[in-house]
Amino acid sequence: PRDGAQIQVPDIGPYEDRDWSYLEKLYAAMITRLDNHIGQIIEQLKELGLDERTIIFFTSDNGDENSYYGYTKRFEATGPLRGKKRFLYEGGIRVPMIVRWPGQIKPSQVSNLPWAGWDIMATLADLAGTEKPGHTDGISVVPTLLGRPDQQKHHEYLYVRMGKWKGIRFGGIKEPIELYDLSQDIGEKNNLANDHPEIIEQMDEIMRKARENSEYTAFWPLPKHRLYNVKWDKWIFDQLEKGIDWDKH
Repeated sequence: PRDGAQIQVPDIGPYEDRDWSYLEKLYAAMITRLDNHIGQIIEQLKELGLDERTIIFFTSDNGDENSYYGYTKRFEATGPLRGKKRFLYEGGIRVPMIVRWPGQIKPSQVSNLPWAGWDIMATLADLAGTEKPGHTDGISVVPTLLGRPDQQKHHEYLYVRMGKWKGIRFGGIKEPIELYDLSQDIGEKNNLANDHPEIIEQMDEIMRKARENSEYTAFWPLPKHRLYNVKWDKWIFDQLEKGIDWDKH
């Protein structure tokens, strides 16, 4: 128990004999546990007779991080994608979204529609026949889910992505904008910024209009030099590999 909560550690037993690091075994055990729990939820819905009337969204809030440092590289969690969690490169933000709704959504469909976590609220509001909250810019993806992509609305831009073009300013507002053609370069290896100044100008305007300082922070209190610090991130994983006792640090 910690802070009054029961924390269960995934069983690495099934992977104990693998020639893997401890973190790799732990990672595999966590995925196995997640798969089992999802299966239990679906079976319970079926037993209660709610399966046909329940829509399930399965996704992640960010990309992988462990493989970026090589700790779980064998699993190739990000495949050819560049970057990691907290980066706006595709490896940090492009994640799977699986939606299950028996009797309503045809199985085995694949969509390349770019959408984001805040679209789920707008989608659920649409399904419930009510208006989404006015302060969100999420869009409903019900048309895509129900096989009507011609009726689907699209975001004008996302982080900034406009059609096949992806713009990213990595490291702060003063850094130059990088430009990638995701239809040809999903790994974001070929920066085309110098070839398309007109697109860069448009994206720069969007970034400046969309940018707003926040009074809140998503980080725990740390000295400023440790924020976005690769050495600090690597130190954390090194300690996990050693089995650090966090209660003493």
